[in-house]
Amino acid sequence: MPAMQRQRGASILAIIAVVTVIVAGLVVYKERSRAAAKAEQQRIELVQRQEAERAAAAQREREALQEQAKKAEQAKSDLLAQALKQFDDVVVRFNDASRVAGGTGRIALAQPVATMQALHREAAQLAAPPCLATGRDDLADAMKETVEAYLVFMQNRDKLGEILAAAHFERGAKSMERYRSARTACPAP
Repeated sequence: MPAMQRQRGASILAIIAVVTVIVAGLVVYKERSRAAAKAEQQRIELVQRQEAERAAAAQREREALQEQAKKAEQAKSDLLAQALKQFDDVVVRFNDASRVAGGTGRIALAQPVATMQALHREAAQLAAPPCLATGRDDLADAMKETVEAYLVFMQNRDKLGEILAAAHFERGAKSMERYRSARTACPAP
């Protein structure tokens, strides 16, 4: 019996060894599975973080572009407002000079007409926004015709100064009306 007991003992030891190897293998397999699952979870979290960072960067870029566009639009609006203010200012000064000339005797018109000529040159050189490009030409024509009317009136050829000046005043008024229409059509800043 001792041989059988030894053989049995060896079989039991072999079974215990096999069970131990299987249990150890299962433990190692579970640990590796857990480690692989943890690594996969970390990889997924990393990818999600990277995607979130890309999305945030894209959002910041969109916001920056919108801000640039807003600033560009504001600058454009400011330039338009500045240009229109320059036009309005020269028109007011020209109208003031024209009123002074209208109340001045023929012999003393030289200075008011010189002022109007200077304002005509200034208006012709103003940088016009696109909405007022043709309007600037109409304004310059209106001023030119008004100045010409006063010059013809001052010369008083054949005692017809008033009659000859009237045609110039009429053309000047029509050009000024076209300018005012163009000025009104410009978008208000």
